[in-house]
Amino acid sequence: LSAGTPAGPGWLLVLALPWEVGGANLRPDSIGLTGTNPTHGLLGDDGLFYVVMAGTAGAGDGRLAIVDPSTGREVAVVNGLGESPGPAAYHPSGRLLIASPTEGILEVSTARRSLVRGPGQGARPEGDGIDALVVDRRGRVYAVARRTCPGPAVLHVLSAPPDYRLIETIPLGSCPTAAV
Repeated sequence: LSAGTPAGPGWLLVLALPWEVGGANLRPDSIGLTGTNPTHGLLGDDGLFYVVMAGTAGAGDGRLAIVDPSTGREVAVVNGLGESPGPAAYHPSGRLLIASPTEGILEVSTARRSLVRGPGQGARPEGDGIDALVVDRRGRVYAVARRTCPGPAVLHVLSAPPDYRLIETIPLGSCPTAAV
């Protein structure tokens, strides 16, 4: 960052583990990304690496980079994630769910590599923005809403997408930052 603004495109640093390649004298490699301010990443069940890029604060230019680790290249970019999207969770349906404190749960189709639920269309249980997500083996979605930090937060237990039907709301402590 330069004065709080991303200085340029983000990149991933790929480190080789010494026992995998027979020596510690290998140079690290990097994978360039077209977006700025990469903040969250995860390996999907499809073998691709998904990187959420928050972009520039106030610009509403969040995006998703899809990286093929086997080729070391960014293979697709999904624009239109809005203001500072957060962590993502891979759903068994092939959807990538992305937490958004302002928009709720955003959704990307990994098969089509396209935005399904963008800003203004996010799932907002009880009207809440979402700060963290987890998906269980049955496809239920656990969505953390910080609400008015330092006040109490909640965990919304939701049915699988596309419905996101509210199953239960569980009170949490103040200001949770992640879900596992």
